[in-house]
Amino acid sequence: MSIVNATRPTGPTAARAIDGAAVYAATAIDSAPASAETAVDGAAALTAPHAASTAAHAIGGTAPHAAAHAAPHAPASAENAVDGAAALTAPHAASTAAHAIGGAAAHAAVGAVEIWPRERAVARLTQLTLGLLLYGVSEAMMLAPGVGVDPWDVFHTGLSRITGVAVGTVLIVVGALVLLLWIPFRQRPGIGTVANVVLIGAVVDLILPAVPVPHALVLRWALFVSGVVLNAVATGMYIGAGLGPGPRDGLTTALAARGRSIRVVRTGIELSVLAVGWLLGGNVGIGTVVYAVAIGPLVHVTIPRFRLPVAKKA
Repeated sequence: MSIVNATRPTGPTAARAIDGAAVYAATAIDSAPASAETAVDGAAALTAPHAASTAAHAIGGTAPHAAAHAAPHAPASAENAVDGAAALTAPHAASTAAHAIGGAAAHAAVGAVEIWPRERAVARLTQLTLGLLLYGVSEAMMLAPGVGVDPWDVFHTGLSRITGVAVGTVLIVVGALVLLLWIPFRQRPGIGTVANVVLIGAVVDLILPAVPVPHALVLRWALFVSGVVLNAVATGMYIGAGLGPGPRDGLTTALAARGRSIRVVRTGIELSVLAVGWLLGGNVGIGTVVYAVAIGPLVHVTIPRFRLPVAKKA
């Protein structure tokens, strides 16, 4: 059938078919905004115009189509036209409302939950790795001058002296043993915790033999102080990455969670390992006091500076 024949007036029956289709489609227009309004607060303004446009399209598309078929089958055509308008308009309006609901829900979900993008995860891992590598370098810089080290390294150097094992390897073994002490406290290690155990000791064993030790005392102190500053920066970086504390820090917080002051717990642990390390012949000196005095104020600056924002939970 040609387009000319399809649009030519065919009598009152065809006219009634067109009118019926238009009335039914107009009814769908009226009901579509209300349906969309009940679907989501604020989504009706987006849904109703789209539903109206869809229904208007149904009128324009259905009426000529009904006219084209009305001449040979007038009664059936009128019924089919009405059914066609309903079939095209109502489901599409419902689909539009559902789409609005989904869009509004997705928008609300994005506002409530901040999902870690891949770039942020990469940034955290990069900062963690760089911080631990620099921490190992700083340890080597403090160990090489021989003017004293932090309390834990006094313990490590004492064990290294009596066992003949490289100090970096002792760091790894002691870190793993301290990590086992987390079990009774139900502490859960993070990626950063495990990486801390392995990377720092490995870097110390790699870098320490290559660190040049100056003969002049002032240069040795300059190397040591540089190591303390770098140690504070490295601490801020790996803790700021938020991927888990080191094994020794985790033990401190686990004990403090039992109702003790974290300052008292930390002081007690470090004095204990310092005493044992000194008895084992560890590297105790003025540098030990310098580190104990300086590290607190330094990390007070570096940890907030390097802290990355954490993902929000719903």
